[in-house]
Amino acid sequence: MSPPTTRHQQLILLDHDKADMLDALARNGGVPKQTLLREAVDILLGMAGAPYGSPRVDVMKNRLMTCELAMTKALKKGATQEDIQRYCAETRVMVHLVLEDIGAPKESRISYSGPAKGRR
Repeated sequence: MSPPTTRHQQLILLDHDKADMLDALARNGGVPKQTLLREAVDILLGMAGAPYGSPRVDVMKNRLMTCELAMTKALKKGATQEDIQRYCAETRVMVHLVLEDIGAPKESRISYSGPAKGRR
């Protein structure tokens, strides 16, 4: 018999296809379903700004705030073309990291190979 827990037990009803996907995710990732569900709740709480939410959401928030700051600097009056390119590059890196964090498939993201010919 398992040891007593201080955690609250919560019933969750899922559509069958989602339950099957959760089973596969747990099996393939070697992570118990209860752990996956607790992490999902942490992420939702973090997105809602609740204390003790997800550190992962906090990292994404910080990265997006860095993007906002960089773009504000790029739009500032007197910013040079070099400044604008640097801020855009910084923003692109942060957006890339957030997309990786949320598991956006690489094949669905736009690739960038530099400025178009004739543009600088």
